[in-house]
Amino acid sequence: MTKQEFTEEIVNRLKTEVDVIEAGVKTLTKNNNTKIDCISLRTKASGKYTAVVNIGDLYDDFTSGTDISSIVESLIRQCNEQMPKSNFDINDYANVRPNLFVALVNAELNENEKDVLADPFLDLLKIVKIIVPTDKNGGLVTVKKSMLDVWGVTATEVFMDAISAKNPYTVTANDTISNMIGVNDDAPFEFVTNKMKFFGASVILYDDKAILKKLAKKYDDDLVIIPSSVHEVLVLPYYDGSDLDYLSGTIKHVNNSVVEKADILSYSAYKYDRSKNSIEIA
Repeated sequence: MTKQEFTEEIVNRLKTEVDVIEAGVKTLTKNNNTKIDCISLRTKASGKYTAVVNIGDLYDDFTSGTDISSIVESLIRQCNEQMPKSNFDINDYANVRPNLFVALVNAELNENEKDVLADPFLDLLKIVKIIVPTDKNGGLVTVKKSMLDVWGVTATEVFMDAISAKNPYTVTANDTISNMIGVNDDAPFEFVTNKMKFFGASVILYDDKAILKKLAKKYDDDLVIIPSSVHEVLVLPYYDGSDLDYLSGTIKHVNNSVVEKADILSYSAYKYDRSKNSIEIA
């Protein structure tokens, strides 16, 4: 069965389910202008909320041996689990404010997203996301400029609230690479992300760059920041900067050959200057 035939079969099966109000195919534009074909689904339990699930992931499950009936059941279950909790109102800023966080994305690859609330930062953009509480994990919604009028707040207020919020996406997690892979290696590479390990590269900005201050003190040096993806960065001592050309070439190679387009953060290496507490393109 081809992917197209699979998609049509899934949609047709969903439309026969008594709990399904609406089912179809929708193309979403994700980070870095990445287009993803999804099954869109609304059930009686989800009410006005529509769940979307990547068709590619579903087709992978099917080709790995999962039968279509099980996939349909799983889709309905996922839709119901993704429904926002009844006490969460995305139009109420007091409700939303604790669930904000700042994410870093590539400026050039997202230049067409004119409706997204964004603040330039070097060759990146700072954007704001909302954690929507659900019965399982929670979903993310990107803040659009139009939301400001609904909330009655300014862009400055939203960014200030997002950078000072305390939630799993703003909690910094770091460890040495050697500890993470379980080897005895003194190479000073630090893996830095958030507690969720999702859109975690931005934690380098939180608490007035507290994690960078901590690591600069640990290594008694300025730092090089390697943007491995939107989800995490690698940090190492700057030394004399002699490895920057090599690191820049490595970043380009890894982005082009390993990292999914939607996850690419930057093709630049960055320097943290501890005397200025500032980040610049290296």
